[in-house]
Amino acid sequence: MKIDIRAMHFEIDQQTRDYAAEKIGRLEKYYKNVILAEITLICDHEDHAGSTYTCKTKLQIPGKDLFAESGSRNINEAIDLVEERLKHQITKLKERSNPRKLHQVKQRVRDFFGR
Repeated sequence: MKIDIRAMHFEIDQQTRDYAAEKIGRLEKYYKNVILAEITLICDHEDHAGSTYTCKTKLQIPGKDLFAESGSRNINEAIDLVEERLKHQITKLKERSNPRKLHQVKQRVRDFFGR
């Protein structure tokens, strides 16, 4: 997987760049066919109490692209939230693409409701 990291409105240090690459790179263990991960880190200086950071991520996978966005006062926390959202999207995508699991879930629902 290729990872492209961009920062808008601030300079990103190497430690944050490595942290983002490591966290988003972990998603490859859930879905092997990720082609490209585009990570955009944005700093919003409008708040007088401190900066607000937003992490926008796009995963290019065959057939469909996945998007996630999250904001926080801490840039690492924003990256963590995006990772969790993308992991959730990947698991939903895999469940939908596996008809056997879908059939098992439908069967459990039918058994539960007695229909």
